[in-house]
Amino acid sequence: MATEQLAEWIHNLNYSDLPDSVIEAATRSFHNSLGCIIGAAGHETVLKLNRMYRYEDRPAQCTIFGRSRFDGFHRETTISNAISINGVASHVNDYDDTHLRTIIHPAGAIVVALLAQTESSPDWACNGEEFITAVVVGIETSLRLGNAISPNHYSAVSPIGVAAAVSKLMHLTLEQIVYALGIASTQPVGLRVHFGTDTKALHVSRAAQSGLQAVELAQGGFTAAVDALEGRRGWVEVLGHGANNLNEQINQLMRLTEEARNGNRQSTEKWEIEKNTFKPFPCGIVIHPIIDACIQLHNEQKLKEKLGTISSVHLQVHPLVLDLTGKRTPQDDLEAKFSVYHGAAIGLLFGSATPAQYKTKVVQSLQVIQIRDRVTAEANEKIRSDEAFVTIRLTTGEEITKHVEHAVGSQDRPMTDEELRDKFRKQVEPVLEAEQAALLERLAWEVNKCGDMSLIIDAAQ
Repeated sequence: MATEQLAEWIHNLNYSDLPDSVIEAATRSFHNSLGCIIGAAGHETVLKLNRMYRYEDRPAQCTIFGRSRFDGFHRETTISNAISINGVASHVNDYDDTHLRTIIHPAGAIVVALLAQTESSPDWACNGEEFITAVVVGIETSLRLGNAISPNHYSAVSPIGVAAAVSKLMHLTLEQIVYALGIASTQPVGLRVHFGTDTKALHVSRAAQSGLQAVELAQGGFTAAVDALEGRRGWVEVLGHGANNLNEQINQLMRLTEEARNGNRQSTEKWEIEKNTFKPFPCGIVIHPIIDACIQLHNEQKLKEKLGTISSVHLQVHPLVLDLTGKRTPQDDLEAKFSVYHGAAIGLLFGSATPAQYKTKVVQSLQVIQIRDRVTAEANEKIRSDEAFVTIRLTTGEEITKHVEHAVGSQDRPMTDEELRDKFRKQVEPVLEAEQAALLERLAWEVNKCGDMSLIIDAAQ
C-alpha cells in the first residue's frame, strides 16, 4: 500500500543514498529558507507574534531566529511558539521557494520544524548529514504528494512533509512512521482567501506544528489508518477530486533511490527536490515574469526619464496571474505581494523588486499609484506560467514592448549559487552583526558538513 511504501522509503533512506545533485538541492533549499526567516525578523507580522508571546511564563526551549538586535523581545521561547514565529518569518515576505508544477513552497515548514526539534532534544546532537537527509525526506514527500493530486489542494501536503522529515530525524520505527503520516494527513491547512493577510504566512507555522505533533503522537503510541493516503475516503480521494497518480509518484521515487544506492543513475528523471526553485522577487511567483520584463524595460529604455509620458501599460499573462495576484489597489505590503499591478509599477519605476519596494509606504506612494493605475492585464491561455508580454504606450505615440520567454528564477533560468548567496546576505546582514552574518551564511551553505547543528542555531540568534 502507498502509505506503507512511503514510510518504508523514509525509514530506509540514508545520506549515502543521496546523489550529489540532491544534496546540493537540499542545501540550497535550507540556505534560502534560513535567510528568509532571519530577513523577516523585523516584519510587523512577526513582531505581532513576539508581542503576544513575550510575557508567557513557560520554560524556553527554542530560538527565535534573528532576535539579537531587537531590544525588549525574548530570544527563546517554547517549541510551539518558536515554530509559530519562525514559521511566519519564513514565508511572510513571500521570498521563499516554489515547486513550479504544484506552486508548493515546501522548505519553510520543514526547516522550521527540524530546527526546533533539533534544538529541543538536548540528549543528542544532530549533524549536518542527518539534517539534510531529513530535509530531503520532507521536501520529496511533500512534492510527490503534491504531484499526486495536482492541481488540487496543494496546501494540504505540508503537515505530511513535516511529519516525514521529523520522523526521519528522530529515527522512528517503520510502524510509527506509518502512523505519523496518517495523523498528519488528517490535518490539512491553508485557505487561499487569506492571501494578502497575516494569516497567509501562519499556514506555514500551522503545518510545521501539525507535522511535529503527528510525530509526537505516533511516538506515544497513537494510531492512525495504515492506508491513510490511498484508502477509501482517505487523503487522496478526499483532496484529489479525481486526480491520483500516487502509486506512480512513489514507485518513481523508489526507483530513483535504488539507482542512486547502486551507483547506477541511468534515468534522466530528476528527484522533485531538484526542481525546487527560489524567488528572486518577494511576491507571488506568477508575477515574476512581469517584474522581470518591467525591470528590463526600465534598464534598456531609460524609463526613469520617460515616466511622465507613459499613457498605458498592458500586460499579457498566464491565467493564474489574475486568479492568484489580481489585487488592483493593494493597501499594504501584504496585499501588494498579490498584485501584478504593483509588481509592474515598481519594476518600471525603480528597476528593482526587493522587500524595500514592497514596504507599505512604497505601496501607498503617489508615484507608484500613478503608474499602477495605468496598468491593465489580460489573461492568455497560450502564455506559459514563466512567460509574459508587456506593452507600454507613451503620450508621444511611441510603443515599447518586451517579451520574457522564461523569467529569472524559473527552471529554465534558475538563480545561480552566487545569486542565492547574495540574496541571503542582503536579508541577513541588516539583522545580524556582520561577522555573525558571514559565519552563518558559510555554515548554512555547507550544512551537510556541519558536525553539530547547534552551531548554525547559535549563529542564527
